[in-house]
Amino acid sequence: MKFDWKKTFVLGFGFLGISVVWPLFNINSLPLVYDVGGNHAIGALTGLYYFASSLAAIAGPIIAGGLIDLTSYSVIWLFAAVFMVLALVMMSRIRVAAPVRD
Repeated sequence: MKFDWKKTFVLGFGFLGISVVWPLFNINSLPLVYDVGGNHAIGALTGLYYFASSLAAIAGPIIAGGLIDLTSYSVIWLFAAVFMVLALVMMSRIRVAAPVRD
C-alpha cells in the first residue's frame, strides 16, 4: 500500500485551519454570557451555555447519523442549514440591557 502524502498534507492543513478558526468563534461566548447575565448570574448562565454546547456535541452526530441511515448523505446539508437558521433566529432574539455597575 502506497502512502499518499498529498492527501495527508491537505487533511493536516484542514485540521490546522479548523483548530485556528474555531477559537475565534468560541472565544466570544463567555463575554456574551457575561453581557446578558452580569455578575449575579454569570455562573448559572455559563453552566447552561456549556451544557447546551456539550449536548449539541453529543446529540448532533447521533441525529445526523440517523438521518443519513434513513435517507442519504445529502440530507446533512439540509440538517446543517436548518440548525444554522435556528441559531441565527435565537441569536437575533438576545437583548443586552444597558450596562449596570455591580
